[in-house]
Amino acid sequence: MQAELARYIIISGDTYLRALNRLPGRIPTRRGGIAWPIPLGLLGFIPSLLTMGGIVGGASQGLQLLIGLDAVTNTAIVAVAVMAVLGTGAYLRFERSMIALVMSFTAITLICAVAMQFSDYAVSLADLASGLRFDFPLEFAVLALAMYGYTGVNSGESAAYTYWCIEKGWPSRIGADRSDPGWLGRARGWIRVMHTDVWTTLIVLTLATLPFYLLGAGVLHRSGATPSGLDTVRTLSAMFTDVLGGWSLWLFGCGAFFIFFSSALSGIAALFLPLQSGATLWLQSRLLDRRVRPGALAKSALWTVFVFQLAMAAAVIWFVIL
Repeated sequence: MQAELARYIIISGDTYLRALNRLPGRIPTRRGGIAWPIPLGLLGFIPSLLTMGGIVGGASQGLQLLIGLDAVTNTAIVAVAVMAVLGTGAYLRFERSMIALVMSFTAITLICAVAMQFSDYAVSLADLASGLRFDFPLEFAVLALAMYGYTGVNSGESAAYTYWCIEKGWPSRIGADRSDPGWLGRARGWIRVMHTDVWTTLIVLTLATLPFYLLGAGVLHRSGATPSGLDTVRTLSAMFTDVLGGWSLWLFGCGAFFIFFSSALSGIAALFLPLQSGATLWLQSRLLDRRVRPGALAKSALWTVFVFQLAMAAAVIWFVIL
């Protein structure tokens, strides 16, 4: 869905909100009206702020492992730093160093997961098989559904990615003159670049998430540790310290800080997931040049995603909200 939404953005040159404002169904205003998803997005911004508060809090806990100040002071430091970086327009330079730091921490996490296999916390094939069974308690399913609705499962990131594409200049490189003989070749070429970026990100995120899951299940679950409150990051650090030794506390603290801090720089609710996929289907079918529309397989997959997200949104409203 993220790739197909970005396809429309880089071809049309619209921003995310401008694209949503092209959807049918207008709310009258003094300047001619706006599309109904716009105010819905403003309402969805409220729970997204709560999520961002948790991310800033996570960064402050990582900072606490490094400098030892209290949680409130660290949170203020992180919040001011985020505002300073975004307010001064220094994000581009900061992004490059952040990528190196986050990728380094990811690599170290992979090493830690491998090292765990040579310790008392080794995970067997039987353990992996047991984790793939659908036999967890029903209350866990409800909690997972609530989390799905609360975070929007990256609907904010999908929207932010479209602005990243614009910031990188992809729409301007394609150009707006569709009668230009070279336009179609440029459009298809940059769509391939975007698809490569999305698939690379998917692979990197998967490789980064699986070791964390294995470390959490192998170390935290067996030791009975439960991350909660202001001690969440410190508790999670046991995944490193119990495997690599006490010296790795600083390593984990640096990694946790930079990951949460970068998330705060780059970072709606359940209803916005089917809205995004449905809007993408409508925009592609009505406004996207036929020559660069997705193929039958991609379109079928997008319809499947839309139906699934619509069902999940309904489940969140029925089982969690009502």
